[in-house]
Amino acid sequence: MKSEFYVSHTNQTLGPFSESDIRDQMQQSKLALTDYLWLPDQGQWQMLALHFITDYPAPTTPPEEVELSASDSALEAMTDSKAATSKPSDTAKSVPTDPLDLKKYDKLAFNQELGISNEQIWFVYRDKAKYGPYRFLEVVHLLQEQRIDHADFIWKPGMHDWEQARDVAEYSRDILEQLSEKETFHDVDMRTVFIQRAFPRVPYDSEVILHDDQQLIIGTATTLSEGGAFVAVPNPVHKRGDRLKLHFSAAGVPVPFNCVAEVTQVYRTEPTGYCLKFTYLGQDDQRRIQEFAEKEVRRPMAKA
Repeated sequence: MKSEFYVSHTNQTLGPFSESDIRDQMQQSKLALTDYLWLPDQGQWQMLALHFITDYPAPTTPPEEVELSASDSALEAMTDSKAATSKPSDTAKSVPTDPLDLKKYDKLAFNQELGISNEQIWFVYRDKAKYGPYRFLEVVHLLQEQRIDHADFIWKPGMHDWEQARDVAEYSRDILEQLSEKETFHDVDMRTVFIQRAFPRVPYDSEVILHDDQQLIIGTATTLSEGGAFVAVPNPVHKRGDRLKLHFSAAGVPVPFNCVAEVTQVYRTEPTGYCLKFTYLGQDDQRRIQEFAEKEVRRPMAKA
């Protein structure tokens, strides 16, 4: 086979190689799936995982040893025949079988800062079916729209097996927060990827008491807005959709306040906790939170 391929590995350009040479070196771990291949006819670099994707088919189903927790409602539906035939809710839209509607996220690049590629190498396993491949930003957008869940399984070449999205480093809360703060990523406008918040969410530090009429939990609010908050708790026991009564101690908002909130997302990797949407908040408390958030949003501008 003609040796016509060059590979970028640890900032070095190696080659020329034939495809069989590259396969042999990947099997010997001399080259990695995340290395890049130069395609002279296209004038661009392409990740080896994408070029050889047919050599690394995604596993058919998630590993049997995975234990489903009570909070994994999306996964429970996979084994519930009644749920499989019921009409999906508005927040459980089916995953598109073809990613053409997400074509605006097709920029090919590797982000050195976050160490994330936007190659079309991600697969999703949901409701007993496999979807993909998707680009990284496509998966982020699907998570934002709740068309897939952090409890659903995802996979890319190089991963040993399917993993739940919440356990995959690229989709961690820290990475997603960094992305949401960027104007662009791979030349894509982040406003088209992330659902825009109706209210600005700002850093916060306050003790929070959470109560569900059966148990009491002490947590710490790390972000706050008029519409909700993220509250870190050491061992999340609730699931998405649960309603909690909250008591926030005084901090940036000078007066303690009570409210009722719905759990919109559960994080079981650090930092563990709940994304919460306020379903009841007094007008005076809402006004004080608004004033605090607007002050915090303006603060960086005052320093400039």
